[in-house]
Amino acid sequence: MNGTGQDALRRTFEQSYAPDALERLRSRPAAERARTRAELEAFWTRLHALIAAGQTPDSAEAQALAGRLAALLHAMKAGDDAIGEGMQKSWQAFTALPAEQQPAAYRLDEAGRAWIREAMRLWGAAQGQPR
Repeated sequence: MNGTGQDALRRTFEQSYAPDALERLRSRPAAERARTRAELEAFWTRLHALIAAGQTPDSAEAQALAGRLAALLHAMKAGDDAIGEGMQKSWQAFTALPAEQQPAAYRLDEAGRAWIREAMRLWGAAQGQPR
């Protein structure tokens, strides 16, 4: 990831969370934070691969990825509503950045965002979650 993308990502992250929620995130063990980063990177790599391969959001592979993302987001939130709110704000702020400021590994166009939203909606419906 280039320096500009890293800086934009860090600023977006820091500005999206309430100070106390940001502190709770930063106080998590280093191994947990590293594991989360690795899982997110693996998610993004797989997401880009599925979209490039023409998989549809209802495919078994997409649904497995959606379930993986749901589990990861649940673990990141850890029952903390302020962290959950920061996660939502961070995603909204990140997707509003110009493409050249987004790290390439995490960049999705509107079609890609629609793809993952639909995969998540279908996964949630299959789990009995209202949407």
